[in-house]
Amino acid sequence: MNSWTGLSEQAAIKSRQEHGANFLPEKKATPFWLLFLQQFKSLVVILLLLASLLSFVVAIVSGLRSNWNFNHDLIIEWVQPFIILLTVFANSLIGSIQEFKAQKSASALKSLTKSFTRVFRNGELISINVSEVVVGDIIFVDAGDIIPADGKLLQVNNLRCLESFLTGESTPVDKTIDSNEKATILEQTNLVFSGAQVVYGSGVFQVEAVGIKTQVGKIAKTVDDSVTKLSPLQQKLEKIGKWFSWFGLGLFAVVFLVQTALLGFDNFTNNWSIALIGAIALVVAIIPEGLVTFINVIFALSVQKLTKQKAIIKYLSVIETLGSVQIICTDKTGTLTQNQMKVVDHFCFNSTTQTDLARALCLCNNASISKDANKTGDPTEIALLEWKDRSQLDLKTYYRVYEKAFDSIRKLMTVVVQKDNRFIVIVKGAPDVLLPLCNNVQNEVKNIENLLDQSAGQGLRTLAVALKVLYKFDQNDQKQIDELENNLEFLGFVSLQDPPRKESKEAILACKKANITPIMITGDHLKTATVIAKELGILTLDNQAVLGSELDEKKILDYRVFARVTPQQKLAIVSAWKEAGFTVSVTGDGVNDAPALIKSDVGCCMGITGVDIAKDASDLIISDDNFATIVNGIEEGRKTFLTCKRVLLNLFLTSIAGTVVVLLGLFILGQVFKTNLLQQGHDFQVFSPTQLLIINLFVHGFPAVALAVQPVKEKLMVGSFSTKNLFYNRQGFDLIWQSLFLSFLTLLFYSLGIIYAINNRDLQTSGDLINRAGSTCGFFILGASAALNSLNLMVDKPLLMTNPWFFKLVWIGSLASILVFLLIIFINPLGLVFNVLQDLTNHPVLISYSFGGVILYMGMNEVVKLIRLGYGNI
Repeated sequence: MNSWTGLSEQAAIKSRQEHGANFLPEKKATPFWLLFLQQFKSLVVILLLLASLLSFVVAIVSGLRSNWNFNHDLIIEWVQPFIILLTVFANSLIGSIQEFKAQKSASALKSLTKSFTRVFRNGELISINVSEVVVGDIIFVDAGDIIPADGKLLQVNNLRCLESFLTGESTPVDKTIDSNEKATILEQTNLVFSGAQVVYGSGVFQVEAVGIKTQVGKIAKTVDDSVTKLSPLQQKLEKIGKWFSWFGLGLFAVVFLVQTALLGFDNFTNNWSIALIGAIALVVAIIPEGLVTFINVIFALSVQKLTKQKAIIKYLSVIETLGSVQIICTDKTGTLTQNQMKVVDHFCFNSTTQTDLARALCLCNNASISKDANKTGDPTEIALLEWKDRSQLDLKTYYRVYEKAFDSIRKLMTVVVQKDNRFIVIVKGAPDVLLPLCNNVQNEVKNIENLLDQSAGQGLRTLAVALKVLYKFDQNDQKQIDELENNLEFLGFVSLQDPPRKESKEAILACKKANITPIMITGDHLKTATVIAKELGILTLDNQAVLGSELDEKKILDYRVFARVTPQQKLAIVSAWKEAGFTVSVTGDGVNDAPALIKSDVGCCMGITGVDIAKDASDLIISDDNFATIVNGIEEGRKTFLTCKRVLLNLFLTSIAGTVVVLLGLFILGQVFKTNLLQQGHDFQVFSPTQLLIINLFVHGFPAVALAVQPVKEKLMVGSFSTKNLFYNRQGFDLIWQSLFLSFLTLLFYSLGIIYAINNRDLQTSGDLINRAGSTCGFFILGASAALNSLNLMVDKPLLMTNPWFFKLVWIGSLASILVFLLIIFINPLGLVFNVLQDLTNHPVLISYSFGGVILYMGMNEVVKLIRLGYGNI
């Protein structure tokens, strides 16, 4: 190595000021308080806050009107706005906590800040932190080092760099100091790039770009500029939430005005507050308050499950998008294969033994494996070391005295090793180059070439080895050096392959059963890619494989294997499938993969081999670099969507039924029972806002969690799975008739409760007690029926014909919700707050009405299922 002066400390400081420091700026994390405030941008939340504010106004007016006599009516009026506020804040807190956790898991550590490199400063070779490297520095690197910045080579000594993270090429690149002006920047062999790994030799280069201005940094900027993707379900929920909000706001105004007019203007101060409370109850009934919260909880539980299965989800929404994936564009090396070259076959010529062949390949080798299994060097040479038990090869008795390094022109590597008084010349390299240099194969060349063709036909890489013995060697004798690679004795060859993972074939088969199309995109050779793709079942026809250089963008959808692909071509492939309307997942581990990872619907980065920028660009990180893990994620995504849909159906059931009950109650039953209630000094109200909040939160809360953790019985990975429609296969029809039937039962038993109270001596003297009697029946029927409806959604068969143990968690969740209602209606202090009749045990008729309504609702569902079962519609 020549002596280089390098920069002075003053020059380094000046360079840093002019060109910047050598690190990639991290994207600033959104603080928790801002995440919390962002939850209040939702129109649903704004409407609930407005309802809370108006409830406060009503409470204040009522307080002024009663001279602040805090009877139980006024207490309830003051409790209601606080409960609405508590609901809003709880929802927002849960949402912000989940986003904050996802944000923390998404922040990848920048490995550059922890690395050191060797640099010439003031004529001395010193070690500095990579972040301190500046433009103009002269850097020395050798095998095992990571290139710290982009630069131009000044000196090389058999330097080979692995740049697959940037170019997609899995073979190390031979570096020179000669430039090629016609080549692209990434193809310039006299340039080195930040993040590349030196696998062989050594070199000296001068830094030309650092930090964000390197090739890595330019791609990193596209990652920082990317936006968070919404899942298909989140997009639908955003629209549904807006629809509910505007519909609720419109009905609020209409109901308030009509109710005020119906109540009359004689006692306007009192009547407008009654109308306002009714309108607020309607808004609370319409809006499914738990919509976002329950979906986030389900997503979070699924994310935790996948984390244990080696899939780290960065954003909650990704889990559901996974379930809708139709195309998986996957790398070959390390994802479908083991990312570890292995000797899978060998040929020993004449009397050569496996031990002889293995010993020669280990001696002509510059890789190393330490006692703690730390591997350094070219992956192919490492595979040769791992082929046989080296302890049996007696390698320590051989001493290397000379090496003629491998280069891409000769395609050979030669070493001279000494044992006792013998000098053994060992030559390793390409079989087609090595065979003509051997003098013992003249009559067997054709047979050997046939064997080599068979290996090539299987997509295997072959390496041949030969040797000769000298009894005198002088490395200063140029004539002897020139003759080293002639008159050799052929020993044989080995065939190497990065073999497929055992689980990859099963995962590909699972994809095809699920109508998911796997696409292989690789920087490797077409023949190698084709063999692996056929073995795994990705490729069925030879004309479905194409080289990147021969790719016609109009025919992208016709191919299943793409070989020798550039990053731009990979991006074009992903874009073509997306433009055709497919949901696309992409795997990658290098900087060059970042644009495609961002473009895809679900970007999957390899956790072991993936670089930080690829991890930043991805939506989930596969910590075991295994294709099967992605397939597991898709299955979990499908289950998550199914669970979310069941929760949404239940939420919409109570929203629709609650809205119908409040509307018809106000305008029909309100007129029917108006006289009875007003004569006893009480306004008409089927449900209070607090009752509706309890139904929308507690009724669905326990079953929602239970649905998330309950194993599904459906075969989710058989056939296509669409997340485009929330309701299909008569689910929309069922939702309508169930909601209307539940509304009818609620209004019916509310009316029966009112009639019972009117005719009961203990209750008929108080309008408040009369209203509470009816409200108690309706409250329990609507809530308990919705809780048990979670079980209806689990199976198409009647519940009486299924084993309860299959859905034990949902049973537990539903019964827990019913227990909440029982506590409310039977514990007097709770009943007072939630507007139900106290001392209910004294009124068994009302208890029978409450349970009777629930039994009728569940019974009707069982009858409908039996009818369908009889007609073969299930």
